[in-house]
Amino acid sequence: MRVLIVGSGKTLYFLGRTFSSKGYQVTIINRDRDECVQLARRLNATVVQGDGSDPEVLEDAGARGTDAVLALTSSDQDNLVICQLASLLFNVPGP
Repeated sequence: MRVLIVGSGKTLYFLGRTFSSKGYQVTIINRDRDECVQLARRLNATVVQGDGSDPEVLEDAGARGTDAVLALTSSDQDNLVICQLASLLFNVPGP
């Protein structure tokens, strides 16, 4: 199963760790360069630096063909946009 997680912080780290420990293919999009470096060192995941609400960043991160997208940013509006883009542009299944 392929999971794309957009956001930052402890929740992102623990979900990434949990999914990868269960054998999921995890990709993370995060805006902060330093946090990306730390996530790449600590997790068995692909880490992409960028804005997850940008369709090009989602495309580059492999949103097409992903089984689930989790939006964990601090902005509800961004989270909604990320999920809508994933569903409408990249055919990620909804709930």
